Amino acid sequence: MQIWLQINHMTECGLPSVVETTLYRVVQEALTNTAKRAAATAARVPIQPTNSLVRMVVETNGCGVDVEVVRLPDVSAGRLGL
Repeated sequence: MQIWLQINHMTECGLPSVVETTLYRVVQEALTNTAKRAAATAARVPIQPTNSLVRMVVETNGCGVDVEVVRLPDVSAGRLGL
């Protein structure tokens, strides 16, 4: 899968390391799910801080998911998912 990652002005905003780690893990999980389930060949992940927030979007050319099926987490299996 081809991945395009764009990070804008992150060095200037000085994020706490816990936030950086969380962003990394969310991107990692999203791309893992995309590779396993969405049959995607490309992904785009723009990350941009805005004021006190960080905006991150994961866009793929995959087949997507049925929102009704994934709306509620499967806590009975001990997983929350992403």
